[in-house]
Amino acid sequence: MSFQTRKIGTISFVQEEISLKDTIKKPRKKQKYQSPNIQRWKKILFSFIFFFAFILITQSSFYIYDYINQKNFLAEIFEPVKSDLITDEFGNINILLIGHGGGSHDGPNLTDSMIIASINPQQKNVMMLSIPRDFWVENKYSGGSRINEIYRNVKRKLEKNFQFTPESASQEAIRILQEKIGEITSMDIPYHAKINFSGFIDIINTLGGIEIVNDKSIYDEAYPDGNWGIETFSLKKGPHTLDGSTALKFARSRHNSSDFERAGRQQKVIQAIKDKTLSMGILTSPRKMKNLFSVFEKNFESNLSYYELLTIGFIGADIQKDNMFSAVLNDNYPSAGGFLVTPPRPEYGGAFVLIPYSGEKDYSRIHIFSSLFFHYRSLQNMSFEMLNGSSIPGKARQAASRMERYGLPIASIGNNKEDRVVEETELWLYQEIPNQADFITQIEKIFPVKVIDMSGIYEEIDVTGSFIIGKNFK
Repeated sequence: MSFQTRKIGTISFVQEEISLKDTIKKPRKKQKYQSPNIQRWKKILFSFIFFFAFILITQSSFYIYDYINQKNFLAEIFEPVKSDLITDEFGNINILLIGHGGGSHDGPNLTDSMIIASINPQQKNVMMLSIPRDFWVENKYSGGSRINEIYRNVKRKLEKNFQFTPESASQEAIRILQEKIGEITSMDIPYHAKINFSGFIDIINTLGGIEIVNDKSIYDEAYPDGNWGIETFSLKKGPHTLDGSTALKFARSRHNSSDFERAGRQQKVIQAIKDKTLSMGILTSPRKMKNLFSVFEKNFESNLSYYELLTIGFIGADIQKDNMFSAVLNDNYPSAGGFLVTPPRPEYGGAFVLIPYSGEKDYSRIHIFSSLFFHYRSLQNMSFEMLNGSSIPGKARQAASRMERYGLPIASIGNNKEDRVVEETELWLYQEIPNQADFITQIEKIFPVKVIDMSGIYEEIDVTGSFIIGKNFK
């Protein structure tokens, strides 16, 4: 997978191929870390506020109100500072979003949430895939562990054994976590953004709360209270306006639901924050921008520059809610992303963990799902029918369950309408799919198909294609 490349940041990272001990140079002296990004934020904010004040003085308030709400104003002001971002061969900007406790929370450096956000500026959509924190992985730096422990273990090792500063150790630990998640999903992820719980709460409070619809009532009698104790958290099904603290509980609660439901709620919160930010007109209010940026300075860590963050903000402003799609790697077959299983606990020291159903280090099935999910986004607006042409009962339903696991939307299941037995499985396509040759290559990794172009023949049909399951399906 090819990337446009350029230098990002100023931190020299440890190379994967060489051991930490042989490559890490001991810092001469621990110094207080001052992010150049923060300095740029302050300079840009000062310039922006000064410029805005000048306009307020020289123009009438009504004229300004009308002026700042025009898109051409924003384009004229911000276009010069927009930045080019690294994209993959499909034009996607890939970012790893990380949430962790920080401060006095129990397990402050455990990554409580890990979400790949993949933004396509041309298609104006974003795909989000959550990685469950109990996913068992191995890496040469900290051995075998749940994936949410990698950041903590590597950061601790770098600080203790190699005298890294907390800031540089954090950057390197995030890089290693990025690489592992990239290995699991076969994704190149050049960017990351990490925020702690305090920042999460402050952002939502600064926005004045967020609007969410809770799909399932929550009653958690063992929610961690942040002081090594527990409390009860409950939230009824239906619409709610959540402040920062309640939104954090909504995103983190797991004792009365699965970890996969929790990941879905985290994605719901991200969408709500995006909607509220745009509805408040943050980009046209220097005061609101300043308040929000002050939260970022204290609690936000990223290798995205100010200009890159600003560019992503403008891209996000054009993405509608209906074009935000989400999935979770889970253990519920045949739901989309259901490629994980729970192995016997004694094999992992009594711990509850998740591994791929195909084997602990076999990510091949997840790679197919990841490719279809991130690279063939038009599938989200398509549908297929599954027809049994084998004369063997249950074949169509079995094939449909397998395809749904890989995220293909199956509209209906039935028997082949033609009176014939099909030896080889066929895929009748009634419309062309973008990157169709590569798409078929991914499908054939699931089960072999013979593609038949039916475009223009069945113009009235309301599905993208029909799978005619043959006797060769296994």
